[in-house]
Amino acid sequence: MAEGKWRYLPDYDNMAKLISSGDDEIIRWVEGRVNKMLIIPLKRIRKIFNRSTEMSGLKHVGLCITTVVLCASESFGRFLEGEGARRGVGRQCFKSFIKTYMPNLKRYQNILWNGYRNCLAHGFRIARGRIRTSIGCLYITPENSEMGVLEIELWNFFTEFTHAVERYFKELRDPTNICLRRKFIDSFKSLYSYWIGFWNRKTR
Repeated sequence: MAEGKWRYLPDYDNMAKLISSGDDEIIRWVEGRVNKMLIIPLKRIRKIFNRSTEMSGLKHVGLCITTVVLCASESFGRFLEGEGARRGVGRQCFKSFIKTYMPNLKRYQNILWNGYRNCLAHGFRIARGRIRTSIGCLYITPENSEMGVLEIELWNFFTEFTHAVERYFKELRDPTNICLRRKFIDSFKSLYSYWIGFWNRKTR
């Protein structure tokens, strides 16, 4: 299938044909899917947020965006770690992506995992942390926070994440990054195995 014809939905796109199209096309498909389902919608929310004259209705949007970005970071870590990642160990995948592609936050990876990601995903809360807007920096350290917690600036955090995603896909597109690409492809085939099998059966 020619580039630009994908819908980036495994139940609509012929995944068997995608697999046979080669590694570069698989990378393009995943990047397109990430942009369609994650990056573009969040950028649209940001525009609405910035244009809004009534902020009270959007005051909780930071928790929504932060939850999505942190869980997405764990997902990217799954591709980064490959099939060698131990089953059920999201911490390993999450930290791998943060350390490799968001090094400005490497120092606080434990707080981000335990206090942010886990607490938001399992309890709709943040422990030892706080989401802020318009503080002019990526974060305020616990030592400098009036509450003694790590304070993350929402939109700088989102920008940091988008840059990390761009860098990851840029490295994936480089054919000399053999190990990185192999882990990505192996993970893709494992994670999308149901749909690959579905399309193989359907097109026989």
